[in-house]
Amino acid sequence: MNDQMIDALVDELKPELLPDIIVNISDLIGYKATLKLVEAFGGIKFAMPSGQRESKYFEALINAVGNDAALTLTKNYGGELIYIPCCHAAFIQLRNTEFRQAVTLAVAGGEVQTAVIHRLASQYGFTERWAYKVLAAEAAIYQLDLFN
Repeated sequence: MNDQMIDALVDELKPELLPDIIVNISDLIGYKATLKLVEAFGGIKFAMPSGQRESKYFEALINAVGNDAALTLTKNYGGELIYIPCCHAAFIQLRNTEFRQAVTLAVAGGEVQTAVIHRLASQYGFTERWAYKVLAAEAAIYQLDLFN
């Protein structure tokens, strides 16, 4: 997933799907770096380094989010043991949104929707039946908007 895709997907992310700590971190270092942090350390308690720039934790943090974001995190959370949530619900939403966009783009490019779903479902970890449910869920949301 490239940075442009991440930006587009994050714009559609529902904030209520994110735990408070992730919202706070994203306010400090941005969504892209926070997404990288969650991908690297989601589901574990992370000992945020404090002042020890040569520690293995600091190196791991830099590898995950980059130097500037790592410095910001250590400045704000240095010395704390922080649980980094997996953000499973948010990642499912992002995956589903990315899938819907990929299908829409392919169909707009002239491909047949059935063939696109057949091709993309396994790439996104779906069965074809689930792919149709993901697409139907978005259609239901747009129908509700018509009546509001």
